[in-house]
Amino acid sequence: MSVERSMEAWEEVQRHGQDLADRLAQGFTGLIQINPPSFPWPNHQKSKLRDSRLSIDQPIDGVSAILDIGNKIGQAGVDFGAGLNVMVQQFFRRLPIPFRHEVDGPVSTERDTIRRSHRVYADTKEDSVTVLEEKVTEFDLKTIGLLGRPKGVVEISSSYESRTSGMEHSLAARGDLWRVEASASSSTARVDSSSLFLLQLGPLLFMRDSTLLLPVHLSKQHLLWYGYDRKKGMHSLCPAIWSKHRRWLMMSMLCLNPLACSFVDLQFPNGQLTYVSGEGLTTSVFVPFCGGILQAQGQHPGDMRFSFSCKTKQGTRITSMVNWPDKSFGVGVCQALAWRKSGIMMKPAIQLSVCSTFGGSNPGMKTEVIHSLNDNINMICGCAITAHPSAFASLSFGRSKWNGNMGRTGIVVRADTPLASIAQPSFSIQLNNAFEF
Repeated sequence: MSVERSMEAWEEVQRHGQDLADRLAQGFTGLIQINPPSFPWPNHQKSKLRDSRLSIDQPIDGVSAILDIGNKIGQAGVDFGAGLNVMVQQFFRRLPIPFRHEVDGPVSTERDTIRRSHRVYADTKEDSVTVLEEKVTEFDLKTIGLLGRPKGVVEISSSYESRTSGMEHSLAARGDLWRVEASASSSTARVDSSSLFLLQLGPLLFMRDSTLLLPVHLSKQHLLWYGYDRKKGMHSLCPAIWSKHRRWLMMSMLCLNPLACSFVDLQFPNGQLTYVSGEGLTTSVFVPFCGGILQAQGQHPGDMRFSFSCKTKQGTRITSMVNWPDKSFGVGVCQALAWRKSGIMMKPAIQLSVCSTFGGSNPGMKTEVIHSLNDNINMICGCAITAHPSAFASLSFGRSKWNGNMGRTGIVVRADTPLASIAQPSFSIQLNNAFEF
């Protein structure tokens, strides 16, 4: 499993674990803090009624309080029934026009029946019930998110590359407390061509067909999972600790046989540090510096990049980079040449990007032009004058990362060709689809 996939899986598990822990804590707190019904208990010295016939003292405060509670419970039931009826009316009003005429009569008859029952049950509260019903009639279910909020999102992507004749498929579905991910690749160029399958149910996580994470402790600021890998026969403990305001988070995986630390992830406001046994330390840290951003990103052992980005008053973004151990230095300039209106915001319509690299294994210059016709169409073309000169062009319709993943469907077509042999181009096609339910 790659470092990126491990990080994403752990982030989702931690987030769902926090949500579940908060809900459990709130539920238990509510049970503990429930107050008993507050009604005055009978006081034999102050609350007494003298019966003229039997001449005995009878306390009545407790009895009247109980009767009052019974009346309130009954009234709450009637109010709930009225509110439920109005919700049903709202549902039928949203049906197509041919069905509305069939239900208008029964609905109005039911409303009259409820009003008559209100008058029979509590004449003194008729005004308040009528006002309540009028307010509930204007109630829209979308205002509280019952109909407007999707319960789940499904994203499907398929791609084909002519150079390797390989196809890749991926599926990602997620909801409030569940998530499913699956991917498969037939490309022989990839080192890790094995299929990925991940199933998450609340804090339970199943990875591929052998790894299980089971929560054994849930709290507001720390969690603990038990992990088991069936193929390797490994048992592990996976703790997670975060601050009160969730500004930093630390997660790790401790293998018990043999005893070793296979995973550590530290997240904080200015970046993230991740250690994976056998792969090394992955770093993504940024710090504000002199009006810009100083960033360190990469993997050790491996390639590291140190960069400093700043933006001028004219909107030009300048980035200087140092790559290690490649021992190369690069300067990139990005400038928006035209703007377009998207909703209430202004977005770049044409962007020009130029990056020059000095030294290292692949010196040269790369130029790229990005043209956004609208929110659904994006065009990119560019060339690289490096050790292996090449040119490329890309066109995306609908849903893609270049268009902000807007829309439900989309296609991305890209063509690459080396400048030395233009007659031998390669192309790739990606299809994206997403829907909510």
